Amino acid sequence: MALDPRTPVIIGVGQRSQRVDRGEPALEPVDLMVVAAEAAAADAGGIDVTAIDSVRTVGLLSWRYLDPGSLVAERLGVGHDVDSGVSAMGGNSPQMLVNQTALDILDGSISCAVLAGAESWRTRMAARASDDKPDWTVQPEDTPPAREIGAPVEMNHEAELALGIVMPVQVYPMFEQARRHHLGRTMEEHLPHLGAPWSRVSEGAAQKPHAWS
Repeated sequence: MALDPRTPVIIGVGQRSQRVDRGEPALEPVDLMVVAAEAAAADAGGIDVTAIDSVRTVGLLSWRYLDPGSLVAERLGVGHDVDSGVSAMGGNSPQMLVNQTALDILDGSISCAVLAGAESWRTRMAARASDDKPDWTVQPEDTPPAREIGAPVEMNHEAELALGIVMPVQVYPMFEQARRHHLGRTMEEHLPHLGAPWSRVSEGAAQKPHAWS
């Protein structure tokens, strides 16, 4: 059976870790996306960027852009308007973007897309601590915002909000303690069960140049 010519294919991937702790320049999030996208184009053997008709980005926390996808397309040199989308917030958003983009390619809505995400949170926090503001791109207030991809979800229950439990560092320990209690383990018994998978993660990270630690 012949392969459907609109079968979605990932043709290249790229990544950039910004090691400001080692003296590397601090790039803003959209520029990190551009560097990663250029690496993906090289990984694909070199592509004509004018073929890109959609740029979709993961929702950002470290800086506010009204339309990050259009900025990425402009800095890549695409040379024309693109379908620009940004994901709804949530830990599932990167995979959701992949899934939705595959469906959009299948139905003919788009042909060539860039999926990108980046944060410059450490740089932003360092600037805030010194009462400084990064000289990053601020789009005019009348810039049409990128369309949202995916349904927004309420990530905190009203009982959590009432107690001020909103951050992952607050929520995940509660999950882990509930699991420990359910399994009937003491703290001392549970720690090795937590440490073992993280030890394997650390072994894998040691082989990855982009792992932070």
